[in-house]
Amino acid sequence: MAEATEVLPRDPEGRLAVRAEFARRQVEAVAARRKITLTNHDAAMSRVHAAVRHVQETINQANATGDLAWFNAAYRAWRIEAKNFGRVMSYAEALARLRKAVTKRLITLDVINLDVDLLPGIFPELPKQGAEIYVDDLKKTGAFFAHAHAHAHAHAHEAKATR
Repeated sequence: MAEATEVLPRDPEGRLAVRAEFARRQVEAVAARRKITLTNHDAAMSRVHAAVRHVQETINQANATGDLAWFNAAYRAWRIEAKNFGRVMSYAEALARLRKAVTKRLITLDVINLDVDLLPGIFPELPKQGAEIYVDDLKKTGAFFAHAHAHAHAHAHEAKATR
């Protein structure tokens, strides 16, 4: 379907700059020319809902068994560091970002896992060690990812060792 998406106009951020109905007609036209059968929308959405349910069940199970200790530790570390920069994220939002990252990996790689390497996609990057930011005329520095990543790895190894 690259042919269909290549002809569709995009905005400066790379998002489609056309109405969904127009984009749908373009995709259908290319599919018809190439004799490709497209999946019915309801069937596709049913698969998406099943995948999201599976991801949520996996996250719930991991939380119940303590396998999300790395995530919880990373969330706490990010929240504490982010506070220095006036940034906030609720635990519910962090879980939603985790769910999104795991779902994306499931859809693109057909793999479902809850691993530390998901962190950069979940928590927005904060200024690095040595980076200076001024808040109320006070100089602040930050090193969230180095600290959180090391902390999360330690929790992940502890959880695996206790199984």
